[in-house]
Amino acid sequence: MIQLKPNAAIAYKMLGVVYSQYQEMNKAEEAYKKAINLEPKSVLFHIALGNFYYAQEKFDLAIPQYLGVISIDANHMEAHLLLGYAFTKLKKFDDADYYFHKALGKNPDDPKVLEGVNYFYRMTNQKDTMLTVKEMTENQRQ
Repeated sequence: MIQLKPNAAIAYKMLGVVYSQYQEMNKAEEAYKKAINLEPKSVLFHIALGNFYYAQEKFDLAIPQYLGVISIDANHMEAHLLLGYAFTKLKKFDDADYYFHKALGKNPDDPKVLEGVNYFYRMTNQKDTMLTVKEMTENQRQ
C-alpha cells in the first residue's frame, strides 16, 4: 500500500500497528511519526502514537501526543481521559485530577469517564471519595 500511495498517512499508521505487533518498535515509531507528519491535524494519528508510547510505559512521550489532540479538538473526551491516566502513572496527581475532571465535565454519563475518575481516586488513596457509577451520574445531574 505504501509503495502505491507514499503519501497515504493511514497506511503509515497501519504499518506502525504491524511493526508493533512484531516488536519492531523503532520502525513502528517511525511509521506513526510519518503518519503525523503527513497529516499533523489528525486526532487518530496522535492518539495512535500516544497509545504506542503509553503501552511501553513511556508516559512522558505519550502526554505530548494527547495534548496535541486537545490542541486540535479541545472537547476530545478520550484525550482528556488518556492524559489523566498518563499523569497518574507519572504521579503528577494535580494534572491527572485536572484532566479526569475535564473529561467528567464533557461527558458525565460515560462509564469510561466514571471508571477513570474512580481509578484516580484509587491511585491517590481517596477510596472514601470513590462513588458508584450510579452515584457519580446522579451527582453530575444535580
